[in-house]
Amino acid sequence: LLRDLAVARILGPAHFGMWGALLVYRQYSNYTDFGFTNGLGRVLPKLLQEGKKLEAQEAMGTGWMVAMAGTLVFALAVAARFLPSFRSYSTVTLWGAATVVALMFLDKHYMYSTVVFRSAHRVGESGLWMGSLGALELALGIALTPRFGLYGLYVSVALAALTAVACMYARQPLRGVFGTNVFGKNAASFRTLLIPSLTLMGLGLGSIAIHNVDRVVILWTRGAGAELGQYQVAATLSLAVSQLPCILLTVLAPKLFRF
Repeated sequence: LLRDLAVARILGPAHFGMWGALLVYRQYSNYTDFGFTNGLGRVLPKLLQEGKKLEAQEAMGTGWMVAMAGTLVFALAVAARFLPSFRSYSTVTLWGAATVVALMFLDKHYMYSTVVFRSAHRVGESGLWMGSLGALELALGIALTPRFGLYGLYVSVALAALTAVACMYARQPLRGVFGTNVFGKNAASFRTLLIPSLTLMGLGLGSIAIHNVDRVVILWTRGAGAELGQYQVAATLSLAVSQLPCILLTVLAPKLFRF
């Protein structure tokens, strides 16, 4: 929240609107894992509570592979969106698209590690990494954006995400077991995750579609300019209220799903 407000002031409405347009792709990519990361958050606490460590690790491996495969398909679709008219886009827009594609994969691993931390009763450490990511984005954004503009913003968000993901992976309390065929060795964990994952995916996609429909309309009718940037600032401020229930659920959900 603070990073976006600071960056919006530095960049101005037009450039912040361009960044807001690219963020629409990033937000929709949150559900290219077919809901398996959120589904893992429902299944993993119960498996660990029952002492089924191997099943928990297989579920982790399955969830990670499905998430990365879905993100790869979506990333290729985004690339296909830009490639036909490649020369018509500015260099800064193309680098922004490349940054957002990289962030899609980093976001997936961040969400995955967060679920593992919370399921293993390390909610406090999960919150610490979340705060560290926000602090890194803010510090790097303020340091790099005034000097390098949008390029500085791209580097700051990518570097912050990469640092947080690498540290979380090093501290992750449990490692997934990866099979070569989701429908073979890990078929049981796939079936365990399938129904809750698809249910949560439907709910999440509906929520994100409603949340972004106004931005999509502005982008479609007015383009990625100052008006979208101004609206993006207002939408960022609204997150302070709309995300509070989500923050509370990240603490309560793992405890509920153990039973």
